[in-house]
Amino acid sequence: MLQCLKLKPTWSVRSLLPTTATQSSEVLTKEELIHLSKLSNLHFSPERLESLTKDVNDLCHLVKKIQEVDVSGVDPLIRLTPEKTISFQEVGADEELYSKEIKGRGLLKHAKELYGNYYVVRQDSKK
Repeated sequence: MLQCLKLKPTWSVRSLLPTTATQSSEVLTKEELIHLSKLSNLHFSPERLESLTKDVNDLCHLVKKIQEVDVSGVDPLIRLTPEKTISFQEVGADEELYSKEIKGRGLLKHAKELYGNYYVVRQDSKK
C-alpha cells in the first residue's frame, strides 16, 4: 500500500489558479459585480469590490480547469461514508409519532405551543 503513495505532490491548487498571463480573461467585470451586489442588496467598499472581482474570476478559472479533467469511466461518488440503515428504535425516536396513524392535524398534539390549529414558533430574542 505504501509503495503507491507519492513522496512529493504531483499537483498543487496553485497550478489550477490563473497566472498573470491568463489574468486578463475576466469572466466577471467589476461593473457586473457592482450590479449583482446591488441586486442582492450587498454593499462593499471599493477595495473589497476589487478583491471580490479577483476572487470570483480566480474561482471561475479554477472551475474551468476542473471541468477539463476527463472523468469518463469514473464512477460518481454517492456518499463519503459506508451506507448503513438506522431504524427509528436505534436513534430513540417516538414510535407513535412515526406511525401511519398520525396525519395532518393529528400531529398538532405533539406541538409544544399552539394558537388555535397553528403551531407557534417563538423568535429567539437573543438575536
